[in-house]
Amino acid sequence: IYIWLLEIHFCALSGGASKIDVPCADGLKYIQNGENITLNCPFLSFDVMVTAWLKQTPGEKPLVIAYVYRSTTVKYYDGFHESGRFNALRGLSSFTLSISNAEPSDSATYYCVAADYTDTALLGCTVLVLKGWC
Repeated sequence: IYIWLLEIHFCALSGGASKIDVPCADGLKYIQNGENITLNCPFLSFDVMVTAWLKQTPGEKPLVIAYVYRSTTVKYYDGFHESGRFNALRGLSSFTLSISNAEPSDSATYYCVAADYTDTALLGCTVLVLKGWC
């Protein structure tokens, strides 16, 4: 139920559209094929109930990679964990996403979102671009 609420909140943030026009504070990161990447999402509040990482490729709706309710086990969606390349870890004040052995399909915008009972916040946004891939 919490991921469903998070998706509703995120949909509201994006206006329900498949294109989200949110400036990425963490900016643009160029990565190499086969590189390992770590994206960190710090937060200050201990009241954060749900944190999630989402991936969006141009023209597509965001996909939930992983989410965690407080400090329970991380749940993965859309087959992200099956490849063994995506790993999410929730600490006391951060939610980290690691991507190993980068592939062209990893070029996308990654969003970190946090939610409590009433609010949702976009905590981080990074655009990954695989260098030398056309």
